[in-house]
Amino acid sequence: MYWFHHDFENFWRALDNLSGGGRRIDLLHPTQNRAWPRVDLFVKDDRAVVRATVPGLSSEDVSVEVAGNLVTLTCARAAEGGAGDERTRDTRKLRLPFRADPERAEASLRRGVFELRLERLQSDKPLQITVTTD
Repeated sequence: MYWFHHDFENFWRALDNLSGGGRRIDLLHPTQNRAWPRVDLFVKDDRAVVRATVPGLSSEDVSVEVAGNLVTLTCARAAEGGAGDERTRDTRKLRLPFRADPERAEASLRRGVFELRLERLQSDKPLQITVTTD
């Protein structure tokens, strides 16, 4: 029996190399449950990008909240098999490796792909200390 897990790992590793070496954290491994929306988190240095595939949604259907190092993404979509205006809300929470600056966050939704760009909070960045001699 052949496991495709290694093929996926090799694919993501190659993609990471092409994208400049940023660290990709796959929040939905192919063998895990199929949470919706699928969310990917890319982290490099003092920046992070959150991407979610949300086909058919508009900007009014998506809301995002940033508090410290926690990102909460909520999407409202038509309920499967539902009648009329029935909607379901799906929420995903992501923990970043640093506290993000919500004032500098940028969110966009284009062609069914939601993207949130975050930068590390200035006060959370390491400071370089100058060493003096007597």
